[in-house]
Amino acid sequence: MLSALGGTSKASDSIPLHIPDGIETYDDSSEFLELAIIARILDSSWWVRNLESTRIESSFLSRIEKHQADNPEMWKRAFEGLAWARDSADCFGTPWAPEGEVRWPYFIRFGAPTSWWATKFRATGYARHPNVPTFFYWWSPVDTGMACYAEHQNTYPTVIWEARTSLSKVRQPIFPLIDIVSFPNGDETEDVWITVGIAGNELTPLTLSHRLLEIEWRIEDDQGRTVAGERAIHHMGLTGLILAVTGDRANIRNSAHYFAPGLTRGRYSLDVKIKGFRSNGGSESVDFTIPSPLASKGISDLLLVYTRGPAGEDMAPAVTRNGENLCAVTDPRFSPGDTIVPYVQIELPDSGKWSYTVSVYLRPARNPRGSSVRLGKAVVVADSTETPIARWAGIDISKELTVLGIDEPVRPEGVSLLAARVYQGDGPFSVFESAILVTPNTRVGEYWLMVEVEGVDTQGNKMWRSTQKRIAVIRSGDLSIQP
Repeated sequence: MLSALGGTSKASDSIPLHIPDGIETYDDSSEFLELAIIARILDSSWWVRNLESTRIESSFLSRIEKHQADNPEMWKRAFEGLAWARDSADCFGTPWAPEGEVRWPYFIRFGAPTSWWATKFRATGYARHPNVPTFFYWWSPVDTGMACYAEHQNTYPTVIWEARTSLSKVRQPIFPLIDIVSFPNGDETEDVWITVGIAGNELTPLTLSHRLLEIEWRIEDDQGRTVAGERAIHHMGLTGLILAVTGDRANIRNSAHYFAPGLTRGRYSLDVKIKGFRSNGGSESVDFTIPSPLASKGISDLLLVYTRGPAGEDMAPAVTRNGENLCAVTDPRFSPGDTIVPYVQIELPDSGKWSYTVSVYLRPARNPRGSSVRLGKAVVVADSTETPIARWAGIDISKELTVLGIDEPVRPEGVSLLAARVYQGDGPFSVFESAILVTPNTRVGEYWLMVEVEGVDTQGNKMWRSTQKRIAVIRSGDLSIQP
């Protein structure tokens, strides 16, 4: 259910009617007010019977202590929620005088959320207004959530975002987007990760109210034998809440990730079936090969990582590599000002210690309307070590390769270097992960995002790796949001 404790909070509604005798200091007052508001939220009928008219401090405290003894888990959850509200949610004001802040009661009643997302949306009905701070929270143990937003920029949430209640649409096809990324294991097999993306406007209100999807996937080899697959229940949880309350669901995409380990060389077909509630469903089939035709030997496919999504302990597993849980971008379209985060796993030969460069390029894939695509200068903002590497934008890669004893290859005209960095390692594999900003002057069009690795070991042996993925740069405002 979507919890609704009320709309905009008012300080006058939260302050107890009677203050006990014996309150002398600020700490005394804060303790009393905090305990009183917790008791009032947790058990309002008990609060009215036992505390509303209490005037003696010792009686108030003893009655609070008795309620705590009778309901230890409830109070433990409330105190944990208060701590989370202050430290992680940065709730404004105090729980007893919230000054319009609507989140306090939820954290007191349900504790710390199990998943959450802080972002910015344009409030419904305000097409010309700027995006405002928006917050989504989900509590899996009680299967409930809340959504709220601020009425203005640079302020705190004061409005509960109510769920859309229309249930008229029961029939809607689903057209999933499928992305397949493979990682070499060093033994002629590859681990395959499948990402299924579903547009929010393809899910009917009835499916959203049930908050789950049945997803069945199956991989067959070229002999028609099933080599991997499962039927899984995808609980939407927080994502279901986001889709239930937002007006423009077309620009929000739900994703699920699945794993097929150790596939050998060959041709495969993937079939995916998705079923929501009643006549809300769809399917898709994709053929692929191992090893990937988009990656050379010794390097993985290029995984594009979505880094701005929800967080929490009950988020569905994504692409798990090198101890990271990586949510894949299901629709590789980017607007100027957005950030692209490529993730690549590189296999290093075991002949010794390697020095190597990792270079990221952008190459036009198609010239719109027959004209050339002019590329703007992109800037690298960070890498996987969280070290700023903007100084590497425009690096003289020819000089670096000369130092390593590698001849700079001739590259096609129109290929632009976005980022480069020099590494050292001795295997068995390395990871390259970086954040690349799409600058405002980048032209709209389709591109190949390319990652190349060139290196030499201490014995003079050389290596070369290359992987690429097709992306699109679109006009600002057309970009889908992936929670």
